[in-house]
This record gives sequence, structure tokens and C-alpha cells, in this order.
Amino acid sequence: MKTLRHPSFVTYVDSIETETHLKIATEPVVPLREHLEVNKYSKLGRSHYGLFPFCNPVFSHVSLFAVFFCVFDRNMLAISWGIHQIAKAIEFLVKQDMTHSNICLGSIFVDSAGEWKLGGLELLQRGSDDAAMKVALPTPLKYAPPDRKSPMKKGHPWSIDMWGFGCLIWEVFNGELSRPEKLTEVSKIPKKLLAPFVKLIGANPSSRPSPTVFIEEARSNGKYLDNDFVNATFFLEEITLKSEEETNQFYSKLPGMLDGFPRSVCINKLLPQLLQAFHYGGAGSAVLGPLFKIGNFLGPEEYQEKIVPCVLKLFSSTDRVTRISLLRSLPIFIEHLSHSLVSEKIFPSIATGFTDSVPAMREESVKSMLLVVPRWELFCACVSWRS
Repeated sequence: MKTLRHPSFVTYVDSIETETHLKIATEPVVPLREHLEVNKYSKLGRSHYGLFPFCNPVFSHVSLFAVFFCVFDRNMLAISWGIHQIAKAIEFLVKQDMTHSNICLGSIFVDSAGEWKLGGLELLQRGSDDAAMKVALPTPLKYAPPDRKSPMKKGHPWSIDMWGFGCLIWEVFNGELSRPEKLTEVSKIPKKLLAPFVKLIGANPSSRPSPTVFIEEARSNGKYLDNDFVNATFFLEEITLKSEEETNQFYSKLPGMLDGFPRSVCINKLLPQLLQAFHYGGAGSAVLGPLFKIGNFLGPEEYQEKIVPCVLKLFSSTDRVTRISLLRSLPIFIEHLSHSLVSEKIFPSIATGFTDSVPAMREESVKSMLLVVPRWELFCACVSWRS
């Protein structure tokens, strides 16, 4: 575990060994079993609208069922990305000539960003000798593939782990597996995932797809991993390889998709990637839309820490397109800016637009005063004095 470094594995931090115990410290994670139970009926209790958002006036015109299915869909999207992550972890093991030998619900963990991580490395072994893997490994019988009992059946280096991967997928949608025969009960498996799943639990080990083939098939047009959430996450991870036109088009579409994405993933995964693109990737004002959208999911302190510095940096820009875009977005973030920030940082920058040679710049600068003046320290002081 100490030397196994990959984004889809639980990260080792430190360890201590005594005469009777070996204690290992990892990144903060929770068991997937616990994570799925907490999210079973939705994360309504974690909403920034309060404990029961459907009782809030904002939701007065929305039925409880509409709210439930909206958040249910978010959880399903998070599961699709998690399944992809574990497939990537197995793919990594195959390339390293390793076998996990114990992939199931109990060996998967989830971090604060909702990222699924493979753990439970007690049975990890190097080498792909099929016969050796069938001997004396204490895998629970309910997870043991049929080929474990049949030395004559030859499979691929990934055959045992992909069987376990199939067991994991079944458990995600059905609960803990009690016996292998239950794997044939597939009514709760998403229809778009059913065909790849059936191949994973095939009795013939040589017919089980490699993790690479599974990902390719599940990401093909209209299949289970071909959804907005997975595609957006992929795009952000590969954004340095994209053209400026592709990037700007992606940022313009992203705000409209965020409402359907899991909140924890938006805050803990997508937001850091957007901030990195802003600070180091030259994204500039193009990320304003998704940044402000995710900012609505943040608490006051987080907003001040993560979003406000971006706003201040953009206000210091001399690019007219950036400044006009920022002024038009002012209603979204002005309430999060302190009176001192508005007076000392924001207003001086806006004031330079009053005499700009571009009419649109002058117009937006003047219109912004309707929002800026009430938060200007001098104005607030005058109001306070008069009262």
C-alpha cells in the first residue's frame, strides 16, 4: 500500500508497527457501504436550503417526489463515476501485473469529494499465474468465481478481479451479496449497464472483459458511463489537452449541468479543478459561470476563501471582455463582498470604466452603480449618520 500510488486507490499516509499490531494511517475516507446507506434516500439533510428543502418556500411549487428524484439522479451519477474509478484501479493493477483478489463492497472507500477508492489490499499479489491464484487465497466463498474451483479453466490475468468487480456492481444496487446465485437477479441493475455486467459474471473466465474493454463498452454512445457528469469530469481532467474553443464551449454549457451533479463532488472535485484552470490554466472569465454556480453551494466562509479572490483578480484585469462579463455577473456575487472590499478594491476598478472609449464598457459601469453604491462604505456611513 505504501508504494501503490494511483488516484483510484486509498492513499497511504503513515504507519506504526508494535509487537502486536500494525496501524496504518490513510487519507480520510469512509466505507462505501456506509456512504451508500447515508445517500440511500438522498442528501436532503445536507442541503443549503435547510433540513427539509421541500418545506422551504423556494420549493413550494415543487412536489416532494420531484425533489427526491432530482437528488436520486445525482446519486446515480455519482455511482456511475465511482464504478468507472474502480475499473481504472483494476486497469492499473493489470498493467502492474498485480491481482487484488478481494474486490467487493467491503474493499471500497469514499473520500470527501465522493471519489471511490480501492482498498482492502490484504490479498494483493504480484504475478498473473492463473493456477497460483486459485490456491489457498482466503476469499469469502460468496465472492469466489466458479473458475477458482476448476483448475482446468484458464482465464486472463484480470479474470478474478473482474468477477469481483461484477460482485461489487451487484452489491452497489442490491446490497451485500449473500451467495453467488443471487448474481443472476439483475432487476435492479441499470439497463444501460446490464450487458457489460452480465459479461463480468460469466462462468467462463476467458470471456470476462478486461477493465479497458469494460470502460470502452460502458462509455460508448448511450451506454451507462456516457452521461454529462462522467463526460464533464473527464473533460476537466484532460483540459490541458483541449483547444481554447473546446474549453470555452465547455465552460458555457457547464452551469446548466451543475444542478444535476452531486453537491459534494461539485464542491470538492469540480471547484478545485475550475480554480486551478483559472489561476494556472489561463481560463480567465470563461470560468465565471460555473464558479459562481458552484459558489451558491458554498457556505459564507468557503465563498470568501475560494470565490472572492477570483473576483478580485478579475476586477484588476484590463481585458474589456472580462470586465464586461464580470459587471454583468455582479448581481450573483455582490452580496458576498464586504463593504471595505467594495470601497477599496471594486469601486476604483469600476470607476475607470466611466470614461472608457467602448460604449458597452461605459454602460455596464454606470449600471453597476445600482448594486455597488449601497455597499460602498461612504454611502453606508452617510445613511447611518442620517438615521
